[in-house]
Amino acid sequence: MQDLSDIELKYGFQFPDIYKKLLKDAMFDYDGKSDTLLDYQFYGVDLEVLPFSTAIKYYDDDPLIKAKANKIFPFAITGAGDWYGFYFGLDQNNNPPIVLVEHDSDEVVFYADNLENFIFYFLLRAACEVDKAKSDEFFIAELNRVLKTHEKYIKAEQVELLKEVYSREIKDQSNSELANSYRYRGLLTYEEAGELFVKQTGFKMFDKTF
Repeated sequence: MQDLSDIELKYGFQFPDIYKKLLKDAMFDYDGKSDTLLDYQFYGVDLEVLPFSTAIKYYDDDPLIKAKANKIFPFAITGAGDWYGFYFGLDQNNNPPIVLVEHDSDEVVFYADNLENFIFYFLLRAACEVDKAKSDEFFIAELNRVLKTHEKYIKAEQVELLKEVYSREIKDQSNSELANSYRYRGLLTYEEAGELFVKQTGFKMFDKTF
């Protein structure tokens, strides 16, 4: 595998310390022995992490011109082929914002101001919808298992907020922003997750596109 410092020198950007720590902790490795980033055992968080060597190939070979022009380096991919990455074109103090690059439209969506808060957002979002194929008890247990393995990567106040959310009662929810209101069961709505995230982090660019 190419060394991190070699890639930073080659492309002219510097990876944030938290990414380096996650790589060191094998949170991007599928070895079957350790935890990986946001590795929920239920459907709901559409995210698969990319090992560093694979991420390099995506950055070098992907035809998304807008992503390359803005120095967006991937670290995870969705089932649809979109990918999450560091927006080094808007980097400040080696702590770039996190965006989603949509493969079919070349549109870019802001998700978080840094990787730490990106993790917090997905720990929050995971609580929105119970997987119909799993029991409520399994859902709650998985939320708490992943929080336990990830809490060292986020702020203490974020951990406390997540514990409060995870202690709520599972209720019927609906997405009022959709024309045909989408109904599901969970601990909070997707809208509330976004609102709590913005309130806690102050990231006003959340869900904005370019």
